[in-house]
Amino acid sequence: MSYKAFRFRLSPTKEQSKQLLQFAGSCRYIFNHFLAIQKDLYQQRKETNNPEIRLLSYPQTSALLTQLKREEATNWLTNTPNHSLQQSLMDLDRAFKGWLTKKTGFPKFKKKGQHDSIRFPVPPVVDQSNKTIKLPKLGLVKYRKSREILGTIRSATVSKEGQHWFISILVEQFENLDPHPSQIPIGIDVGVTHFLTLSTGEHIDLPNLDRLIHRVTSLQQRLSHKKKGSNNRKKARQRLSTAHRKLRHVRQDFLHKTSTRLAKNHSYIVMEDLKVSNMMRSAKGTVDKPGRNVKAKSGLNRSIAKQAWSTFRNLLTHKLNNLNGELRLVDPRHTSQTCTQCLTTDKRNRKSQSKFKCISCGHTANADHNAATNILRLGILGSVA
Repeated sequence: MSYKAFRFRLSPTKEQSKQLLQFAGSCRYIFNHFLAIQKDLYQQRKETNNPEIRLLSYPQTSALLTQLKREEATNWLTNTPNHSLQQSLMDLDRAFKGWLTKKTGFPKFKKKGQHDSIRFPVPPVVDQSNKTIKLPKLGLVKYRKSREILGTIRSATVSKEGQHWFISILVEQFENLDPHPSQIPIGIDVGVTHFLTLSTGEHIDLPNLDRLIHRVTSLQQRLSHKKKGSNNRKKARQRLSTAHRKLRHVRQDFLHKTSTRLAKNHSYIVMEDLKVSNMMRSAKGTVDKPGRNVKAKSGLNRSIAKQAWSTFRNLLTHKLNNLNGELRLVDPRHTSQTCTQCLTTDKRNRKSQSKFKCISCGHTANADHNAATNILRLGILGSVA
């Protein structure tokens, strides 16, 4: 069995939108309330060095939640589905376990309006013909059906993005055991000038995002000039959120369509095992040893971040796995300096960003195409990273 998520935009009524905001606020309150308790316990143990003072476990916080809902000052929590409140406690428990095992940092308090969400662990009833979803204490909520939901529904998460609500439905599906429809391998070279260059010679470029990026930057500057707490600041924040969402959706649409096309047409895809985080390290250096070419390096870092290579690779891996394909990663060293004809490796072969000319045999080609061909050859030979 495998799991897959189907995401749709909800179309709740005004009353349902108000209830969803209350649900999200209750879940945030529970998370912050018990985080404050855990934080106090940790501080007491640290100051007194008393090993008997321990953090609360999930069963203990769950029992305290029951008591909290009975108190007069907080009985409004009963308006929110209990399972959703318990999910917030589970999130907090996972956050502390991650911190204790040094996998994540210390849990932070949640802020209103940032990542508002409600998880419903009980499978909701979905009527795909009438385009409605039945959620606890909300009733039937309309959604914008863009595709069929295939599989057994296990849970759902409702989240707020800008002014809209979205639902992500998690389903369980039987794994695809059919062979991949295509047996054609291909090599991919990622770059800044061209988003992708295939070993077939095809170049794939990102859509022009400059206008959207410029609007986000402009709205960020306008927001910084608004008075905190004013209505104008709230409006400016909403406009900035809308611009961010549009930029994200345009990029995601391109990445999904491109990864889907490649995953369907090629059963075996080879890419370089690039360490993107290392490539984007700052060049500022320290006060004693300042870096060189800082402005140029920061510009390159912005270009790399704009490409979203890691996101594309994750999408491609997931879609190939669903189709029984394979993504192989190879060592990126010298792929752009090696001649595909005589295999001579020399940094002088790469004449410029786009031109390749071998100093040994005289072979000329587009530099990115040459690199993509080398990447495919390494993947076939099995010289993986």
